[in-house]
Amino acid sequence: MSKNKSFSFEEIKMVSKNGIGVSFYPNYKSVTSTFALVFKGGYLSKGRRNISSSIMNKGIPLIIGEHFKNLGVSYIPSCSSLTFYVSFDNENMGKKVSSLFEVLGGLKISKEELDGIKADLLNREVSENERIEKTVVNNMFSSFYPKDDISSLLITDLNRYYKSFINTNNMSCFLIGNPEKEKVMSIVDKYPSSEDEKEEKSEDKVNEDYSSVKKEMLKEDVKDRLSKVTFGIKLPERETLFNEFGASLFGMYTYLPYILLGSFSKFINKAEKKRLIVSSFLSSFVQGGEKTYLVKGVYTSSPDKLISLFNETYKDKVSRFSFSSIKKLVRYQEEMMIFDQESFLRKIISAEENNLSINELLSYEDKVTASSLNKLMGFLSSCPHSIYLMKGIM
Repeated sequence: MSKNKSFSFEEIKMVSKNGIGVSFYPNYKSVTSTFALVFKGGYLSKGRRNISSSIMNKGIPLIIGEHFKNLGVSYIPSCSSLTFYVSFDNENMGKKVSSLFEVLGGLKISKEELDGIKADLLNREVSENERIEKTVVNNMFSSFYPKDDISSLLITDLNRYYKSFINTNNMSCFLIGNPEKEKVMSIVDKYPSSEDEKEEKSEDKVNEDYSSVKKEMLKEDVKDRLSKVTFGIKLPERETLFNEFGASLFGMYTYLPYILLGSFSKFINKAEKKRLIVSSFLSSFVQGGEKTYLVKGVYTSSPDKLISLFNETYKDKVSRFSFSSIKKLVRYQEEMMIFDQESFLRKIISAEENNLSINELLSYEDKVTASSLNKLMGFLSSCPHSIYLMKGIM
């Protein structure tokens, strides 16, 4: 492993006859390869942002998954992209990649499949912890799966969405492992181009009112009872952060999960030492696209002290020493990614969502310092976070 030195991966970019970009990341010693198609997400129309995310994250993968179940294809959904990928022995590459394109190119969604999506989104039973998490997240953001919007979704909506976003104009291809460039390009060349008339994608955004984030506090005495306290931290939309920090944000986003989780661990350790926490009942961290949040639920007999400690810890600065340790860990994981094709693919997706190559993203990461992260954390601490205090008896 290199120490404190910039590094990059070998990257070969090619364009097919029908205009599809294909990026190759060779690992010539690998006996397996991974081929992926990445589609960037979008919104159906004004006011339909949440249901579009539901379709991209839930509906389309469910449908395509049925068609792909015998091909060994997996998918990675996020709020801003959808990736389908297949791993294979190099000798089976042609068959696997061809099958992937054939299914995507010939798929038309039926009303029966739409009814199945609605049933899955509307009727899935959730656990108590999932219910609490959903309550917190829905108050931190606009409602994520609005039932009325799902119920009113038409088959024409779904096929229009599929046609608008699952097409060559919105697709990037990646191969990790044995390149076999000519064979891959011959397959991609055969994929039919999308129609010239592209449906206009709505750029309307639902601006979240951060001032409306609620703090639900108990109105009655809880000294003799244990309370359930659920903490929620959300990051502002990337557009807001980008306006404040510019392109340097691309690199800082890599380290944010470590910083946020580190702060939370520090808070929990302090609280346990002060005997403010009896036990935990919920822990969740999600990062992806514009939906980034952390939720933690604990039982406590001193909710006010716990909330005060949380606010103090959340504003703690990142030391150069701790950031150096995090950066070494991240760098080691990244240098090993070429041997873990799924991890490598997830890094590619992160770069693709920001319109970067993986090497451009790595170069931004190299420029991040503890000082720049502290500036970001200072900005985040000025943004509302949610603390929910719910009465509960153990």
